Parts: sequence; structure tokens; C-alpha cells
Amino acid sequence: MSVITSRVGPACFSHLRQHGYAVVDGAFGLAAAQGFRSEIQTLHDDGHLYLNHTHVVEPAPVGSPKGSQPTTELVAKEHIFETEMFLEGVRRAAPRLADVAETHAPALMRHLDEGFGSAGLGLSHVTVKVQYNRGGGGCFPMHFDTAPRLDTRKLTAILYLNDGWQHSDDGGQHSEPEGQGPAKPAKDKGGQLRLYPIPAPPVDVNPAMDRLVLFSSPEMLHRVLPSKVPRYCLTMWFYADPAHHSAAPHTVAPHTAGESCDRAPSANESVGDALAVLLQPRFRRHLCKLAYADEWAQSIVESHAKNGAEDSGGSLRLHYVGGVQAVVDKHYTDAGVISKALTGVLAKELALPSKAHAADLLNVVVAEIADGNERNQGVLGGPWFT
Repeated sequence: MSVITSRVGPACFSHLRQHGYAVVDGAFGLAAAQGFRSEIQTLHDDGHLYLNHTHVVEPAPVGSPKGSQPTTELVAKEHIFETEMFLEGVRRAAPRLADVAETHAPALMRHLDEGFGSAGLGLSHVTVKVQYNRGGGGCFPMHFDTAPRLDTRKLTAILYLNDGWQHSDDGGQHSEPEGQGPAKPAKDKGGQLRLYPIPAPPVDVNPAMDRLVLFSSPEMLHRVLPSKVPRYCLTMWFYADPAHHSAAPHTVAPHTAGESCDRAPSANESVGDALAVLLQPRFRRHLCKLAYADEWAQSIVESHAKNGAEDSGGSLRLHYVGGVQAVVDKHYTDAGVISKALTGVLAKELALPSKAHAADLLNVVVAEIADGNERNQGVLGGPWFT
């Protein structure tokens, strides 16, 4: 048995199912974790890591010849370097990390599949990536790791390898190692993993040494906050067998199903009904983008390389490498389209008297989520794994 499988127990699986994520401390032991970090530093120093980029895919312009292909632009993220553990040269240069990829990650995959019960997740293979954030504000924008129609990833596990950040009750279900109790988070360093278990408020998790964070790859929105200091981690992505994987969205009936629609529901009831509809996986990702539209845009800007500034009418305007402004503009365009689409969804699903009523209801739901309304604190946003 791999040491990491003994740390991922029933409480972890329960938190994963209910909240879409879980946090486990003492995953490998301090000495092993420090060895992993040392090898990532060596990989960086020896030139094995490459700069991370966002892939921006744009469809062919309207009026383009038939068969025109979309274009892809790479937009660099500042200070983020990484590589994959399947590369032979990387494995030779980092034998401890190679052992994680070859032994511990597959063992954890089997353990996770068994832990989800008789049906399991149908996990069949795992890939491993290492990452070095050299600080200076290096971060990641808000994103989902995948979507059901893109690939069969089910679960993400990130092992953090950083001194200076404290273990604390900042991220849900923990399994504290011996002699290491909760402490206050070191927020001044930045670099936290922010999870969005919608409709509950966001959760910030310190990237502390030997801490494992697991979450749903297609369903958990997340980002990395700007880090002021160097930051190391190892990511494992667990994939389902294609025969077990379904790209079709899972549908959950709203809790008003079967009720008569010939009465006007109360305000609270309407909001609850709307939330039940919009938390279905086929709508949830879109609701996230709408509820966190401004923070999402800001995270895009923060994550990508700046190459200068100009004075425009007395205000300082930064220029970004590549098409970052175009990415932000597209993001807001998408949010507008989503707003109209979800208004139509609510009007239809809840048999509302008008689209104006549906739009007002959507605005209330979005505002409550964006403001971290306490009423949503205990609301579960699942199903997180299907």
C-alpha cells in the first residue's frame, strides 16, 4: 500500500461527495515532500520546465471560406513553469517524482475508485505534472480543469510542497499529521488555491507543505491567487475509462417537480427553486461564470504577462502580451449570452409568467452567490461526481 492511500480515508470521501473537494494533510510525510520539492527546483534550474500558457481558441470569422479552422493563440502566464512526468528526461532527472508517477499515483487512483463505492468512477489512468511558481505575483485565472465533452478527467489531486504557509482550518476536511495542529493561515504570502463550491462561498486553501487537495475536475471552479513568494506543487489528474465516461450532462430535477404551478411562490421559495434548477451540472458552469464575472475577468488580467504601460488620459493602462484584452472582452460577451440563456431556462423550467420575472429572479440568485450570502453556506452544490 502506498503511504498516501492510508491518509485518504472515509472522511475525505464524504467531503468530496458532499462539497466537491477535500483537504488531507501529511499526505507523504515531511521528508518525502521536501525531497519532491528539491527535485522540482532541480528540474527548473536545469531547464526542464517550460513557461505555462493559456490557449485562446477563436472560431473562424463570419464570412470565412467553408472549412476554415479556428485559430489558437498562446498567452503566457507570468512566472509559472511546469513539465509532465511522462517525459523520459524528466524521469531520469527526478527519480523521486518519477516514483510518484509510476507507483503512488496509480495506487491512489485505485484507492479513489474503490472509495466511491461499487460503481466507482471508472478510473483507468493518471497523469502527473510538476509546477514551479517563482512568485512575484504568479497565479492562475479562474477555470475548470476540463469539461465532460473535452476528455474523461474526473478528479484532480494537487500535492503542495511549500514551507512558510501554515496548516489551518481553511479548506474543509483535514487529516492532521501527528504533532501538527491547526494554525493561522499566512495570507500575506498569497498563493492560496481558491475553490468555488457554488452556491456556498469560496474557500481559500493554503498551499502548505505535504498538503493534498482533491476536487472534481469538470465541476469545481478554482483559481490560484497571486503568490508573492516561490511556490511548488505536483498535480495528478485521474481519468475514467471512456466506456465508463458519459459526456451527457447529468440532470437533477428541481425540488418543485410535481408541484402545482397555478400559485405564485413566495420570494424565498422562488429563489430556492431557481437555485435548484441552475445547480444542475448542465447549467452550473454557466452560473459560475455569470456570478463571478468580474472576479473572473480580474483573474485573467492578473495571470498573464505585462509588457509595458502607457498613459491614457491621465490613467495608467497596462499592455499585455498576446490577446489578453480580447480574452477579457470575450469573457464579458459570453457572460451576456449566458444571462439571456439562463433567463430563458428559468422561465421555462419554473413556468414563470414572463422573462422579465425570470431575469429578476436570476439577478437575485447571482447577487446572493457573488456576495457569499450566508443562506447558501450549508447548501450542497452536487452532484460533483457522475
